[in-house]
Amino acid sequence: MFGIGDRSHIGTFPGKPLDNDYSINTADICPVGALLSKEFHHRLRVWFLEETESVCASCSNGCNVKIGAYRNQIWRMVPRRNDAVNDTWMCDHGRLNFGYVHDPARIRIPTVRRPGRKGAPPEAIRTNIDDAIESAAALLRQTLDAHGPQAIGVIGSPHLTNEESFRLARLVREAIGTPNFDLVVPLGKSDDFLIKAEKAANARGSRDVGVAPGAEGKDAAAMLAAAAASELKLLFVVGSGDVVGVLGEEAVDRALGGLASLIVQDVLPSRMTERADVVLPGLTWAEKDGSFTNHAGRVQRIRRAIAPVAESLSDGEIFTRLHARLRAEGARDATFEPRAALSEVASAVPRYQGLSFDRLGSLGVPSASAAESGSRAAVAQAAES
Repeated sequence: MFGIGDRSHIGTFPGKPLDNDYSINTADICPVGALLSKEFHHRLRVWFLEETESVCASCSNGCNVKIGAYRNQIWRMVPRRNDAVNDTWMCDHGRLNFGYVHDPARIRIPTVRRPGRKGAPPEAIRTNIDDAIESAAALLRQTLDAHGPQAIGVIGSPHLTNEESFRLARLVREAIGTPNFDLVVPLGKSDDFLIKAEKAANARGSRDVGVAPGAEGKDAAAMLAAAAASELKLLFVVGSGDVVGVLGEEAVDRALGGLASLIVQDVLPSRMTERADVVLPGLTWAEKDGSFTNHAGRVQRIRRAIAPVAESLSDGEIFTRLHARLRAEGARDATFEPRAALSEVASAVPRYQGLSFDRLGSLGVPSASAAESGSRAAVAQAAES
């Protein structure tokens, strides 16, 4: 506090600005509400907000948060107490990293590339989601019939839920049959508190449920190289922005030059969506129900805070419908319900045995592998004592 009486004010010491990665937490703990985040200040009355318990999606720490939404728009995120994950804190980047959910450039309508009229180059035509899924299934069937599963590569996303990643793995293993399957995870700065290097909430969970190359399968970098050499005929990419950002524009451009077909499922446009034969709109974490697994193996709920955009399905629903079409199963397996999908994960993945949404509750629980690691660490610590 500087000054006295009616001339007192709050400030920082000269030469010591409040510019660290956790500065906005001061607004959370101010006892009288005198300190406020400028990003939310005077934007909306707090009593208008409908708050939804969720998890921050910006890194693999999985900080617990409340998403504040009004009229189907996110206005702020604040930390939610979980002593096993983030105590009562969150970093500034995670707190403010939700603008892309409402980005005007967001992919909202599916597109399918059709032959141009009178010999003109093919052009992307806006269509409905059912037609786009059928077009994607047709491209996959054609490639399988002509070249076999080894000619197809699939790149998943660490931004999908556990349930969606599991359905993607089923699609790849059971319906497509390719071993060329991988995950691309963006990396960035980290610290010894909350900020983790993997800049996605569910990289560990995706790997846990099977998003990884099969026997003699190619990883993501090898897939791009094989596509550039026209050895890979079709690439199905979920989250193309991460692929471009991590593997590089040059590698992506070379791959696009050698591919016969490209299917992209994404939230925002990229140089891959611009060239795709089929573009399927994805959803953000704020529009989904499901679970994430953080870097330490703790499985946590996310809950839908806003309604999805028109002509969009959850990523898990898209994978499920593609699976049904490729295996000619009709409508029998053509639905995706996250609660039921987690039951499938719990049955198929030993370290997730016994998990359910009810058991996860508000604070999540450790997966079996995380609990075992914690037990071993406790035994070792006791032995040292």
